[in-house]
Amino acid sequence: MKNVIARVLCAFVLLLVSVTFCQASSLPYVIHFGAATSGLSGTPTGGFTYNPATNLFESFDVTFAGVSFNLAPAANTPAATLSGFSCLGDRGDAEGFFQSLTGSCGVGTWQYELNSGTHSFRIQFVAAGDILSATATRISVAPGAPAGGPPGSSPTQSSGPLNGATQVTAEVPEPTLVLPVALVLGVLVVTKRLRPGGSNPARDCGERV
Repeated sequence: MKNVIARVLCAFVLLLVSVTFCQASSLPYVIHFGAATSGLSGTPTGGFTYNPATNLFESFDVTFAGVSFNLAPAANTPAATLSGFSCLGDRGDAEGFFQSLTGSCGVGTWQYELNSGTHSFRIQFVAAGDILSATATRISVAPGAPAGGPPGSSPTQSSGPLNGATQVTAEVPEPTLVLPVALVLGVLVVTKRLRPGGSNPARDCGERV
């Protein structure tokens, strides 16, 4: 019985640690793109993962017209002219771009262009005439994507609104619920240990986990 109690305590302690770790890890978001208002019809889809500890995007993927774009490098080093972005504290870095995506600093839009076989996708925010943007390009494309004209032909373009991004929430146990249970079990194990022949929780954790 004493080993069973020690094992249960170890399991709850590990659960508490894992919950704390999950809450401090990277956060997934979905981007709310609006449908194209000009050019090629359609609505982009995509999302990103942002790490609040490093203030960097770990992934940033968008798909439009059958073409996938990786915007993570550009989102981590966005192009910026910032005098109009006082709401960001003049932050032209990844944190500033994240704040624009999830807040209300600047008006967000997206633009797609296919020119001479090169596909590009841009997300930008405009405030007081200044622009904060991230652009990704692709040359190789998926089957079924727009083919594009030969060099010198008119580019295929599309654009539309961007309505922010929201975090994708997951059901996880609240630490405030796990901690009291772990403490109660700890008291039980300590009480057991004080009796003759009681178990050693530290030893049992090391042997069983």
